[in-house]
Amino acid sequence: TLPPPLGNILLSPPDGKFCAAMDRSGRLSLWEVLSRRPVFTTDTRVAYTLTGYSSDGRCLAAGNENGRAAVYDTATGRVLRTIAVKGYSVLSMALSSGGEWLATNDSSGAVEVWRTDTGERVSGCLIPEWDGAGLLTFAPNGKILVAASADGSALHIIRPRTGQISTLRGGHNGRINDVVFSNDGGHMATVGLDAVIRLWSLPNGLPAQPRTVSGHTGAIYTATFSPDGKSLLTGGYDGVIRVWDVATFQEVLALSGRWKRRPISSLQFDRSGATMLSTDADGTTRFWNGVATPRK
Repeated sequence: TLPPPLGNILLSPPDGKFCAAMDRSGRLSLWEVLSRRPVFTTDTRVAYTLTGYSSDGRCLAAGNENGRAAVYDTATGRVLRTIAVKGYSVLSMALSSGGEWLATNDSSGAVEVWRTDTGERVSGCLIPEWDGAGLLTFAPNGKILVAASADGSALHIIRPRTGQISTLRGGHNGRINDVVFSNDGGHMATVGLDAVIRLWSLPNGLPAQPRTVSGHTGAIYTATFSPDGKSLLTGGYDGVIRVWDVATFQEVLALSGRWKRRPISSLQFDRSGATMLSTDADGTTRFWNGVATPRK
């Protein structure tokens, strides 16, 4: 486990050597995983949204209620770029896999895409019936941005370069808590309060009709694909980490222990697939080996 009580935790690509964490006061920290050595910690509250790293692990982004989104140098903690989002609170963000673009969703309901090197606005849109509190996620190739409505009823597919939108209706029955892509961009998974997992194939880069499965006994808060795309891991209120075979959509492993009944709030693999990080709702963080592609 890592020392402080942590709210939001991200393992760095490509090797999982570092772990970025936002504590419940909004301070941002970076830790070396094996030694538990802190690399840097901000002195004051800087964020309540911690979004992710660039694919090389050299920068990560965070946003706050004052309408500021910042991109940080992970080696030093220095702010590389600050983006002003119209003075509205930043409710959710997404960083493209290469770190070139940052997408923001603010309290006005706008979704905007920004260049991280210059701070220039690339595109923006207002989503019909959007309540301004959903999730944003880039596909690995950066060609689409998914905006999941807070009530779970729709997924909005945005073209980041133009702001063009298409909408998929009939989603989850309740809030969508996580939207994740496989590394090759061939699959997308969504999970939420309804305890249902939806697995979408992406022919031509766009979601097709999903397969659905249930197995958790309460809300699902987090999901992640193994780096090879063969397994999907999910966790949530029941405190069990479930491993699903993507090809058959069958459960192949369930991980639990003395922490059961503590909700699982975050799951993430390092790029090699050798290490998986799980975080309980109380901030306890565990590192796992050998769960990327289990067999019965």
